[in-house]
Amino acid sequence: MLSSKYEKPDGFNESIFTTTIKLSFTNKEYVLNKTSLFAIELGDKDHFASRVREMSKEVKNGKVRLVPGDIIRMGDGRKLSEKFYEHVNIGAYLHNYTGIWTLGLDMLPTTGQRTLNLFVYKGCACGMEAWFKMPTTPPSLAPEIVYIEPKGYEGDDWGKLYHDKDCQNRYTDKTTYPLGNITEGELLVNFTLWTSSKGKNGTIEVFHGTKSIIQLYANATMITHRFEGKIVKEFPQPVNMLEKGVTLFASFRLTKYYVWSGFSSNLWGTEFVVTKYWPETKWWDGQLFKGKGSNTLQIFGDFVTVTPVFIRTLNYDDIKNLSKDYEHVVDGGRTFDIQTIYNENVTFRFRCKYRGFTIELRLISKRKPILSWHTLTDAIETEDYNTKEKRQTNTKLFQFGKPKVFELNIIANKTGNMTKYVFEINGKIYPHNTLILPVPTWKIDQIMVNSDLELFDYKITEEELEMPNKKFKKYLPDLKEFGNIVCLEGRVPEAENMAGEKSFQVYLLNDENDFSEIYGNTALMLDFVFDPEEYSELGENITYTQGMNSALYINSYHRRKGGWGKNKTHKNPIGQTDVPVTIQIIADTHYFKISINGATDFIYHKHRIPAWTINYAMVTGYIQDIDFLESTSEKCLLVEEYKLPSTIIRTEKLEKGDQIIIKGQVPNPFSGSIFVTLMHRTLAMNLEFGQIIYGLKIYSNRAESNAWVNGNWSQKAQDNKNNANNSVILKAGDRIRISINFEGYNDIKPIIETEDYIVHDKIVYSYSSDYGIDLIEYIGVRRLEKIVGTDFIKIKRKLN
Repeated sequence: MLSSKYEKPDGFNESIFTTTIKLSFTNKEYVLNKTSLFAIELGDKDHFASRVREMSKEVKNGKVRLVPGDIIRMGDGRKLSEKFYEHVNIGAYLHNYTGIWTLGLDMLPTTGQRTLNLFVYKGCACGMEAWFKMPTTPPSLAPEIVYIEPKGYEGDDWGKLYHDKDCQNRYTDKTTYPLGNITEGELLVNFTLWTSSKGKNGTIEVFHGTKSIIQLYANATMITHRFEGKIVKEFPQPVNMLEKGVTLFASFRLTKYYVWSGFSSNLWGTEFVVTKYWPETKWWDGQLFKGKGSNTLQIFGDFVTVTPVFIRTLNYDDIKNLSKDYEHVVDGGRTFDIQTIYNENVTFRFRCKYRGFTIELRLISKRKPILSWHTLTDAIETEDYNTKEKRQTNTKLFQFGKPKVFELNIIANKTGNMTKYVFEINGKIYPHNTLILPVPTWKIDQIMVNSDLELFDYKITEEELEMPNKKFKKYLPDLKEFGNIVCLEGRVPEAENMAGEKSFQVYLLNDENDFSEIYGNTALMLDFVFDPEEYSELGENITYTQGMNSALYINSYHRRKGGWGKNKTHKNPIGQTDVPVTIQIIADTHYFKISINGATDFIYHKHRIPAWTINYAMVTGYIQDIDFLESTSEKCLLVEEYKLPSTIIRTEKLEKGDQIIIKGQVPNPFSGSIFVTLMHRTLAMNLEFGQIIYGLKIYSNRAESNAWVNGNWSQKAQDNKNNANNSVILKAGDRIRISINFEGYNDIKPIIETEDYIVHDKIVYSYSSDYGIDLIEYIGVRRLEKIVGTDFIKIKRKLN
């Protein structure tokens, strides 16, 4: 019989995973420590005695196989076998010399007794797989586990651990696991739980002495995270995992600076959910686990552990391997996109580690740095990339070769038409590094850290604004020539809650997420102005004064054509204040159509800027409870939705190694060119809006590459590289394959082929990192005929 448990044997300082082997033909017991996978090899002609061998699993090419390890010495095996051989001829008390080495040997006196019985004990707490292999069975063959769907069960989460009729009530009494010292290094704690089918609550908690460091508590409706006794995260359970018999993988990373937790479950798919916990004050001092008292993990509630609780100290390679799951920038540097910033008063907080070398952090807008913070020898320096101004503070805070954890806060506040950026390190302001820039914070869309800066965590916190300064923004990823642009609902507050001009505005923006006279354009601005009737009561009489200035003003702002156009004035269709409102903006070929509260008598406004340029909607002013609705909402008018023409496809972010493949037929007659465009925020070649990241023109006798970015042709000086003759003449009716390959450092290489020839493979186009291939959103092809039954445009992703 085999049985396993998690215990603290004599001679061990901590609990370990042990397996006990009991044999039916002797009273001897064998205990394996820290061995979760092993094989019992029965004796054969080459090796008479049976042995126990350690095994491991190896994953190769997506397949799992068992790999034999070392023989496990069972203590008395050799001694017993020697005694057995000494007495075998006289047959005296041979049973005294049996042991695991005799397992499977034919030592019984009668044929009827020559049966090997293998008993496997499986409790509710541990799943166990066991199989019997004949001597002729290939050693690499592991039996397939058969999953049988429970009869009548609805859903796809069934399997070997689910709906076990013998173990529906799964419960763990308060069990404590020692964690050891956490003042140096980083401790990783992993385990897997199997929840009950009839559970109500459960708790996982880490203690330092009697002080609770982190507690995760779940009941039927809520999961609560407490850190140092305070609730830091609370969210409802849409499905009670404690009564679904689900598996839950739990991981904790414990240091003197922070605690990180990570969870995954078959209940919600493959997502690994990470939460990071930091002391409220001076986390960089490393006091989290300091002081008297042992560090322990406690688990109890309506679940059981189905694996041991694995506890180990992480090394540098471990930390690197875990960095992606934990969004932890360890080395190699990184540039990453950030969330949309809504207003001008923002704090950028970075929790970092200086590893003893020069470190740098940049704030970036549209691929161009606007400012940087970096270390020098015995100094820190900031730089304004617009004016090239550098500001320096002498300090020994960072010393070469001496690692240090720290917190950097970049505090941004609007000052007139400028933005002041103040730098704070570990709670101390460094005024000599302050920068004042014309760039507003809402333009910042990326952060870069260099290869020597280890970034634990970052957070962007905006000042909470109230009406009329609060802004609501919605990213509109799909460019549309017509159809529903945006549909939203909100509430106009009472007039007495408004000061100054009683109004709110709706913006449809091009190229930016906020209105600016310097950056981007405004395709449409709706300005709802209220001048409500004022009622007064005197005894039995009620009088009112009618407002005369209520109106809806409509305009657009075209930066390259004089800014604001002429205001179009309409009667305010909302009327009174203190009312709910739904606003829908629909585009057709020439006009915007504005619907208020579902009205089909539209307010029309002619395009000054095409509707397909719009990528953000913003609402601000005296308006509250804004909700951007799906076009399918019953509160929105149902309109014909725009679909891309068959010659354009939308793509997810492209990377080096990806390939675009276009197959078609040269038109007949063929007198012009075939044109392939890779576009960002545009649906066509347009010199006013959007960017052509790459354009390929194919003529009968030559091909050329170019790009239109930032208002300029990008490759005028590289005609020798981007304009070359074809190897053969391309003829009308030829079936061609165009492959656009992203390779090298910043290279695009197009290859044009017919069924018989390579027409062109000479061009290598080098693009600017400011307008890289990851910006490409749309791929368009013009003047190439489709081939029936063939994909016109296809993207082949690189193999990871």
